[in-house]
Amino acid sequence: MKLIQKHLENIKNVLDSYYGLTATPSHGGTIGLARELIVKHFLSSNLPNSLDFTSGQIFDSEDKMSGQMDIIIHSKSALKLNVATAVDLVPIDSTLAVIECKSYLKSGERENSNLIQAIDSCVRLKKMQRNSYIGLDQKTILGEEVVRGDKERRTSEIETQIFAQYGIRARLNKTPYLLIAFNGPTRESMESILNEYMASENIELDFMPDLITVLDQRYYLLKNDGFSIRKTSNNNWSGISDDKSTLFGIFRYIHKLSESERFQGFFPWEKYASK
Repeated sequence: MKLIQKHLENIKNVLDSYYGLTATPSHGGTIGLARELIVKHFLSSNLPNSLDFTSGQIFDSEDKMSGQMDIIIHSKSALKLNVATAVDLVPIDSTLAVIECKSYLKSGERENSNLIQAIDSCVRLKKMQRNSYIGLDQKTILGEEVVRGDKERRTSEIETQIFAQYGIRARLNKTPYLLIAFNGPTRESMESILNEYMASENIELDFMPDLITVLDQRYYLLKNDGFSIRKTSNNNWSGISDDKSTLFGIFRYIHKLSESERFQGFFPWEKYASK
């Protein structure tokens, strides 16, 4: 096992210990808050230096609001509107990802299933208007020739070439949604629930969660879209079921976001301000 996996395995053991300490209170709200704080502790220790996180709501250039989000990841230099201590309104064009924390992911009918409700929240987030890409954007990194020409067409061509050569995506035009739970369905059940949701709601893969981690079941499930890892099959989902690698998916995904953030364009002020 490589050093990164060993490090993450140690962190997983620490999270398991914290989880055990929060299992005694009888009040559900207390447990939910405690486990959100555990995830925030993990982020505080492991986020790349260029990134930060907060809680609050996301809004887009049409002033649509997301509803309360547990954790919003953004660049340290990103625009946000402070509402209270550690509570902010963050433009979707400043948002690199959302992380939702659950004590237990329950399947079943929508009204009784926080898993289905979480997927609903993900779909709503991804339908919000985003004006700038995460990753390769219409920037001068593409060269003077591109600046003079059709930037959007040339950017798309470069992205297509990168995907063809490496099997990875150079940019995202929808906001990543990451779901982490301490308890939940097995990996096989989770894949079935996600695929059934897509079929019943007529939802494309782009609108689904990008990463789901279930700690007690010792797996992570990654949307197979070629962003975090090379797309290797036609399956909608790929992942690992291994106690030693449970946190590897979210750790790697966040670092890919940090790498991609370096290539983003300027904040689209003209979309957010009245004329």
